[in-house]
Amino acid sequence: MLTITGLKIGAAPKIAWSNGSLLNGDPDEDVLPARLNQFAETKQLLVMRDVDGNVFAYSPDGPKGSTPIGKATGNLAINKERNLVAWVAPDGSPMVLQEGEAKPAVLPNQAGVTAGDAVAVLGHDCFNGPETVEGAGCSVLFRSTGSETPMSYASSNHGFVEALSGKTLAVQDADKDGSIGWDKVDENYATCSTLIGGRGWKTCDHLPLAFSPDGRHILATQPEGFEGAGAGEIAFLDRNTGKPLMSVRNSAESQVFVTDMAWEDGDHVLATVNDGRQEAIIRVGLDGRMEFAVKPVRLDEEAANPYPLRLALQP
Repeated sequence: MLTITGLKIGAAPKIAWSNGSLLNGDPDEDVLPARLNQFAETKQLLVMRDVDGNVFAYSPDGPKGSTPIGKATGNLAINKERNLVAWVAPDGSPMVLQEGEAKPAVLPNQAGVTAGDAVAVLGHDCFNGPETVEGAGCSVLFRSTGSETPMSYASSNHGFVEALSGKTLAVQDADKDGSIGWDKVDENYATCSTLIGGRGWKTCDHLPLAFSPDGRHILATQPEGFEGAGAGEIAFLDRNTGKPLMSVRNSAESQVFVTDMAWEDGDHVLATVNDGRQEAIIRVGLDGRMEFAVKPVRLDEEAANPYPLRLALQP
């Protein structure tokens, strides 16, 4: 059962996390915006989005920046090399901040898209022109969020943007082998998800969220995702079949909800879980074992951010 009661305290998270504006909960690292919504760690920078969509980027060593470098209409995404962070601007253009470059790269936008989530960033150099060798450059996979019929697109710094499918879909993640996962509403109004690439499969029992670092498993939740107070399930699916390997759910007894999840390594997931009074980061293993990675903190509805715990974005 999914819970934040009676768990033992385990090791600290292996990935970055935040408690309010404190990086990794350290009072000496008060370097994050007070109204933080998402953040990513590149090799040299912290890249953050606040609850108003303002994007900031600066060194974790400071000084703490107060001038946004852009505006995001949805989620950020980071590449596997951890030198690119992407978002979708208010005009629908995918923007990519690249380490070592003074300004973000602007990729082609899709006509009609005014808001979206960056889902994945592929490649490692967005400032390579279209005449470079095959495989160079970068692309951003993003899903539109400003309409009732979301679509997903790939935009490349080589000068093109294209739909990923002719069907209504919302891409969730992309793996290093080019496989992508999407969800859509079937004719019977069930939310079903399909893996495209490799051994394709379909499930209407779970919403796949992210490939594991080693590509063997997929983190998932219930089909409704994070609607309402949050997700009520943490599940691991077999990457080749889509079949569940392990699942923990909330219940009428536990009354907890997950607001964020991320792979910590190939065998464990970290999740921020709250019960309306307190919030904790728990570690869930493929073997079903659960423990605290960050012990519970009291929620404060009057704070700048009433849900203070966040996990750094993972590729």
